[in-house]
Amino acid sequence: MAAYTVSMVKLVSGEIVLGKYDAEKDLLSDVVTLQNVPTQQGMQMLLAPYGFPFENTFDAAIEGRFIMYRFKETAKELEDKYIEVTTNLSVSSHLGKIHFGGSQGAAGGSGLIQ
Repeated sequence: MAAYTVSMVKLVSGEIVLGKYDAEKDLLSDVVTLQNVPTQQGMQMLLAPYGFPFENTFDAAIEGRFIMYRFKETAKELEDKYIEVTTNLSVSSHLGKIHFGGSQGAAGGSGLIQ
């Protein structure tokens, strides 16, 4: 299995997404969308499959020509949550002030970040 970089990018459509970037193919694969969700406690971020709610799998791919901007860094907490929602594996680390919400077995494997 080849190593990959989890990248956060802005698409020409204006959406901010995360995925595994392959520089050789200029392709972002296993794409999830990053959505802001207002709550009574403030704003939360939700990671959902790119085709959600019509597709609940993490196998979307986006060609590099549709990427308008690549963020220089992706927050460690977002990378960890991305790995968790796309692989169903928990990433153990010190999370600081960011707390992950949701319950085990959440529908669609989407990740809610508070």
